[in-house]
Amino acid sequence: MLETVYPAASVHIISSMIAFCLIFLSGGLAMLLYIQCYWLKHASPSLRYLPPLEQTERFLFALIAVGWGFLTLGLLTGIIFLEERHQHWLSAKFLLSLLAWSIFALLLWGRHRFGWRGQRAVKLTLIGMVLLLLSYLFMRVF
Repeated sequence: MLETVYPAASVHIISSMIAFCLIFLSGGLAMLLYIQCYWLKHASPSLRYLPPLEQTERFLFALIAVGWGFLTLGLLTGIIFLEERHQHWLSAKFLLSLLAWSIFALLLWGRHRFGWRGQRAVKLTLIGMVLLLLSYLFMRVF
C-alpha cells in the first residue's frame, strides 16, 4: 500500500533504518575506543582483552562510512516527502538529520585529509549520533 502512494517510501525507510543502526553501532564503538584510549594512557592491564586500537579505529570509520552512505540515500529519498508535505516537524527532522550528515561528512573528510583519530573521532561520532537520535525522536514526539 505504501509503495503505491510513495514509490520511494520503502527505499527511504529501509535506508534510514540501516543508517540509524550503523551510526548507533559506531557510537558504541566510539565509546569502546574512548575506553581503550583511557586504559592506554593509564596503563590498565584490562587493555589486553580488547582488540588493537588501530583495528578498532578502522572498523569505526568503516561503520561510519557505510552508515553515512545509507544516511545520504535516506536524506535524498526523504527530500521527496519534504516537498510533498509542508509540515514544520518534518522539515526540522530533515535539518537535524542534515546536520548529523554534515558532521559525519566532516569526520570522514578529516580522517582522509588530516588523519583525524582518537578523541576527535570519538567526540564527532557521538555528536553526530546524538543529532541523529534527536531527529528520530523529533519525529516520534511531534
